[in-house]
Amino acid sequence: AALIPGGLYVLELAHPSVLDGRQHTESVWQMEDEYGAVETRWIRTDGSMPPPQPRRHRFRAELLYRARNGEEQRVEAVGVQRVFLHDELLALIAKNGRFRVLETFGALDLDRSFCSPRAWRMVPILQKAS
Repeated sequence: AALIPGGLYVLELAHPSVLDGRQHTESVWQMEDEYGAVETRWIRTDGSMPPPQPRRHRFRAELLYRARNGEEQRVEAVGVQRVFLHDELLALIAKNGRFRVLETFGALDLDRSFCSPRAWRMVPILQKAS
C-alpha cells in the first residue's frame, strides 16, 4: 500500500562514521537457545571486512542454523549497500521533493542523538508531503 500524505517513513542506515573506519556494529554474531544456534556474518563478497566507502559495495550475508539434533540449514544472500553522508542523504531527499526530514536519530532509540559519540546508525524520520 502507498504511504498517505503526512505519513511517516523511517529509514535505518549505516552511520556515516564507518567511512572514517570506526566500526560500531558487529559483523559476526551468534545466538543460541534450547532449539539450536544461529550464526550470522556480514562480509564483503571478497571475504574481507574493511570499512565501507561512499559508493556501492556488495556484501554477503550468511546465516547458519544448527539444530540441537545436528541438522544444519544455511542461507546466503548477496546485497548491494551504500553508505551515505548525512548531508548527501538530506540533499537526495530534498531533490526528490516528496518527503521532508523531521529528525535524524543515531539509533532506533529516540534518546540517541545522531551527533552522539554513541550513535551507531543513521535513522532519518521522513514525512510524506501533502
